[in-house]
Amino acid sequence: MLAGVAGEWLIDEVAIERMVVRVTARAVAEPSGARPADPGRPVAQPDVVAERSRLVLLDLADWPGVAGPSLQLAVASPSGAYRPVPLELAVGGTLSASASAAREAIVGTVDTMLGAASTDLIDRRSSVEVTLANVDHWLESRDDMALAGGANAAAIGDEIVQFGVAEPLGGGRFRLSRFLRGRGGSEFAVGGHGAGEAFVLLNVAGLASVPIAAGHLGSTATVTAYGPANAADPPVVARVAAGEAVRPLAPRHLEARLNAGSLELAWIGRSRGGWAWLDGVAAAQDADFQGYRVSVTGSGGTIERSVDAVELTIAGAELAGLGSTLTIGVRQTGAFGLSRPVSLTIGV
Repeated sequence: MLAGVAGEWLIDEVAIERMVVRVTARAVAEPSGARPADPGRPVAQPDVVAERSRLVLLDLADWPGVAGPSLQLAVASPSGAYRPVPLELAVGGTLSASASAAREAIVGTVDTMLGAASTDLIDRRSSVEVTLANVDHWLESRDDMALAGGANAAAIGDEIVQFGVAEPLGGGRFRLSRFLRGRGGSEFAVGGHGAGEAFVLLNVAGLASVPIAAGHLGSTATVTAYGPANAADPPVVARVAAGEAVRPLAPRHLEARLNAGSLELAWIGRSRGGWAWLDGVAAAQDADFQGYRVSVTGSGGTIERSVDAVELTIAGAELAGLGSTLTIGVRQTGAFGLSRPVSLTIGV
């Protein structure tokens, strides 16, 4: 740079002749001069006060990310300032520590009751209103193709549903309708709903898995959340760890008929590896499959059988004395116990 000369110059040669310094240079940049500039605007960070965390503890029968004996914990911050919080798990007299999921869950409360409906067809009649814990969260409608791909899966109480229509009502409230019911092996919960149940939009990233030792299944698990927002009054949630993730799935489509005095029973087995039911006939058996347990109960007693096949015939002589009304139940057995029953009642 040549002092006192505007711009930038590159010196090619310096020579001294008769006590005179001669410099040969060429300009490499023009002077820029003064240019106007926008001073910009500060990005103000709102001073958000973190509110007490909202916890929901789930026992999902089957869903992506659910594996082994476990519960699933959803955590949300009503203030919108979510940060993962430290957790303390107490079950079976033991304590362990972990943390909530890195992503905030979308949770809420059911304001109305979801009625019972068939799990085989789209439920177009039922609707339910929910209030989300964080009013900045949002629910969206999905078409039938998206539902077939697993979109909009949510836990309402113990039932897993998928909803096609989410109508915003304002203030974090939505009316949900056009359901697929009893998803992921949760058909047992279709008829057990009530107002005030928890709502959780199922997202693998927003659920923290809470492992449960096999020996602690049937015990009550208690989760306590700590952290700055929960210091004054740590939220606590508890539920019995029934082991839905490892319980065998209940059989379906139980049929019974009397033939020449004998009772002929047939049903369809299910497995977690055969949700698609591609051949419409049978599903591949789970690795821990141990057969089926059948019970036929009347006023005069109970007949029980254990079989490996999906059919059973009970001779008429064995039915004598049971009574004129029989209740039939079939459960699948596995390494972690019995499934819930599929049942029906017939007159003989």
